[in-house]
Amino acid sequence: MHGARNPSGRKFENLSALCCAPWGVCYDKCMNTTATAQLADQTPAQIDTQLAALYSEKAKIAQTIEHAYSTLHYKANDKKRYYGRSRVGMWTMTDQQALDTVHAMLDAGTLAPYDVTSTQQTLANLVVAQGQLNQAKTQIAELDAEYMRRPWSRFLEVTSSNGHIHSSMFCSTCNNGKQMTEFAWHPQLSGLTEAEAVAQLGPLLCSTCFASAPVEWKRDRADVNRERKAAQPKPVKAGPFASISYITNGYPQRETFKTAQMAQNWVVKERAEHEAYGYAICIETVSEVTEMLIAAGFVTQEVLDAKVAAKVKRDKREGEKHARALGLIK
Repeated sequence: MHGARNPSGRKFENLSALCCAPWGVCYDKCMNTTATAQLADQTPAQIDTQLAALYSEKAKIAQTIEHAYSTLHYKANDKKRYYGRSRVGMWTMTDQQALDTVHAMLDAGTLAPYDVTSTQQTLANLVVAQGQLNQAKTQIAELDAEYMRRPWSRFLEVTSSNGHIHSSMFCSTCNNGKQMTEFAWHPQLSGLTEAEAVAQLGPLLCSTCFASAPVEWKRDRADVNRERKAAQPKPVKAGPFASISYITNGYPQRETFKTAQMAQNWVVKERAEHEAYGYAICIETVSEVTEMLIAAGFVTQEVLDAKVAAKVKRDKREGEKHARALGLIK
C-alpha cells in the first residue's frame, strides 16, 4: 500500500486507517457496514443492486486516485515514455517513487512556492480516496460473501460494442487486454433464468459462462443488431408535393416540386417575373399550383399576393441598382 502524509507533512503508511481521522471529518460511507443477518434476508436482486452501486463508486474512486498520482508524477518532474505505436505512455517512476519524490521535495523546500498548497491538497485527497476505496472493497467483500454462501444467477453485460452477457466478471474471455473489461450490471435479473435474461437482453449469452445454454442464445451482437435493423420497417419516402407539365412559348415544360415550399417559390417567381418584366407564363398552371398550396393549408391567397408584390419590388430595386452601376441610368 502506498504511503502518504497529511497536509502538515507527517508521513502515514496505513492509508486505510486515515479515511476519516486526520481531519476530523466523518465519511458516512466509511461507517456504513451491513450485518450478515440482514444480508440473509435480502433477495439476489437487492444484494446485486448494492454491488452494482459499489462497483460504480469504486471505479470513480479509482479514477480519483489515478488522477492524484498523475498529478504527483508531474510534480516530481516525471515524464511518460511511449513505446512502438502505442498512444498510452508509461511513467518512468512508479506511483510510490513519485510519491516519495514529492515528499522529499516538500521536506527540502525545493517545490515551487505556488505549488506547495496544491500539492498538499493532492496528498490529502489521495489519503481520503484510498480510505474510501478500502471501505468500498470491504463492503463488496461482505456482499460477495453472501453470494458465495448461496450462489444465484447473474447477468453482466460487457459495455463494448460487441460485448456478450456473462455470469461473472472473471470469465476467461474478459480482462485480457491492457484495460480491464467494463461491465453493466443488470441486478433486476439476478436469480432469474437464462430464458428470462435472454427475453430482456437478447440472445447474447457468453458461450463460456453459459456452456449449457441453447446455441441460439449465444450469438454475436453484430449479427443480432443486423437482424433487428433488417426487421424494422423501412421509412416510407414521401412523394413529391406536385408534378406539373405545361407549355411556354411553344416549348413543353415539366416541373416537380418535392415540397410545398418549392412549389410556393416557383409560383412567386413566375408571377413576379411576369408582372415585373412581362415574361410569358402559363396562367392555368400557376393557378393550378396556387390552388394546391391553398388546399394544403400551406399559404393563403393574400399572403401569396404579398410575397409576389415584395419580390417584384425587390427585383426592380436590384435591377435599378445594377443598371446604375453600368451607367445606364442615373
